Formats: sequence, structure tokens, C-alpha cells
Amino acid sequence: MNYIRIKYSAFILLTALFLFSSCEKDARNEKEVKGNVCFYLLKSYKTGENSMEIMTGSARIADNPIIGYEDIISYNTNLNIYNISKKARDTVMSLTSTVSGPPFAVTIDKEIIYTGYFWPVTSPVECDWIHIDPLFIDFWDGLKVMPANYSDKSNPGNDPDLIKIFRRDKKLVK
Repeated sequence: MNYIRIKYSAFILLTALFLFSSCEKDARNEKEVKGNVCFYLLKSYKTGENSMEIMTGSARIADNPIIGYEDIISYNTNLNIYNISKKARDTVMSLTSTVSGPPFAVTIDKEIIYTGYFWPVTSPVECDWIHIDPLFIDFWDGLKVMPANYSDKSNPGNDPDLIKIFRRDKKLVK
């Protein structure tokens, strides 16, 4: 009987210890996250050979964000959609587009996390890099980030640091 009690007590103690230590660790990690997420237009960049891929090391962001953190209402990790303010929607819709859309970068405190294009579906050229179609902003109720390759299931918006920031500020939607 005593052996069973000791095992049971040890199990409860270890379980409680594990739960409390992992909650503490998560809380510490969330507090360590600093910075804000913004969208910037690129003022210069280079592309890959025979590709629209923006070479991250070559990308230089504009001085001011096109979408500030205060304009990002929420981010849906499953659909990869940024719900943005009306002001930000109007700004994105006012972008002039040539055959290829203007390039952008999603940043944390001006550090580039990923790049892409505001690429309209009306373009006669297909985009083989990450893009957002500004013409579908109302359809998606925000900015839907499309992967570089439609068969690619990776989601650039699910960068761990982006997720931590959105979770920290209760802007994360799953």
C-alpha cells in the first residue's frame, strides 16, 4: 500500500512541477518578445535569376512603414490573413501598379522577416514569389499572403517571432 501511495504522490508532484515550470517558461518567453510588426515598401532589391524571388540580403526598406503596427488589427495563422484598418486598406488600394506590383517587406523593428509583392490578379505576368493581391482585400477582409508557389504549404507569416508578437498583443487569430 505504501509503495502505491509513494508512486501516486511522486506522480502528482512531478506533474505539478512540470506544469508550473512550463507555464513560467512560456510567460518568460512572451515577455522577452520586443518590437512591432510593420509592412514597408522596398526602395531597392535584387531578384533571383529567372525568378521574382526577392533576395532578402539585397532588400532595403523605405524610411516609413506603409502599414504600421497600430493598423494591424489581427493576424490569422490558418488563413495567413492580416486584418488591417481602413486607413491601411486605403493606402494599399492606392498603390500604383505596373505589370509587377510594388515590393514589400514584413518586418519586426525594421528587420526583414519576409518579402513579397502587392501583385494584382489583373497583371498579365504570374508572380512566382510571395504576394498579396490588393484587389482581393475586401474579399479576404484583409491582406491574404499567398506563398511563392501555390503547391507550397509553407506559410511565411507563421514566423515564430511574428506569432509571439501577435500573441503578446492579443492580435493572433487561429
